[in-house]
Order: sequence, then structure tokens, then C-alpha cells
Amino acid sequence: MAYFAERHREHEQLKLESFQFNGESAGGLGVVGNFEFELTRMADGFAPTSYSGKGVIACWSNPHTIVRWSIGREPVLRARPLLYVSLASLVLAALAVGLEVLFRREGQSQEPRRQRVYGRRRASRRRNYFS
Repeated sequence: MAYFAERHREHEQLKLESFQFNGESAGGLGVVGNFEFELTRMADGFAPTSYSGKGVIACWSNPHTIVRWSIGREPVLRARPLLYVSLASLVLAALAVGLEVLFRREGQSQEPRRQRVYGRRRASRRRNYFS
């Protein structure tokens, strides 16, 4: 219990992002319910982190009891696809703008050189031709 008291002092919160009930099945002592979840864990000095997990709840006990709880870190949450699509679009737009600026700068920097080189060649050919 000391662990949970410490987490409470650090203002830890678990924000449920998604929950899915996967049905009932027969357990050793009776019917159990299977579920999956995704959550965000945050606390003072702890960046919000994505987690997902599975669990089993005993439907035959009163009050209902969680029999199994498995949780692990996730790089992304499946519950937030719109957020990830928006971020990907923003990154692609920024990349496209950056490439456009790069190509325009490259085109402008090479164009004057070509004119000067062609101008010199023409002038030198004329001098040699008329000399």
C-alpha cells in the first residue's frame, strides 16, 4: 500500500481513453468478463504516457472483483487515430514547404551562374573569332 500512497502524493492520474468488453467466458469458479483498455498515465514530474492492457473480472463475486490485470507501455494509442492523422498531415505539409523553399533557393542560386558562364563563353568565342 505504500506504493499507492506515494503515487497519490505525486498526484498520479489514470485517464481512460478507451474500453472494450470482450464477452464472458467460464472461469474456474464461475463466469468471468474479459476486457481491454487504453489509458494515459500522468503525475507531477511524470510526462503523460500511453498504456494499454487487458483484464478479467469475476462476475460471480459481490462486489465484482478484478481477477487479472495486465498493463504495459504503448508507443501510440489506438483510441486516438484522428490525432495521429492530423500530426502526420502537419509533418508532411511542413516537409513539402521545406522542400519547395529548398528547390527555389537552389534554382535561384544556379541561374545567375549559368548566365555568367554562357555570357563569358560567348564573349570569348567572339573575341577569338574576330581576332
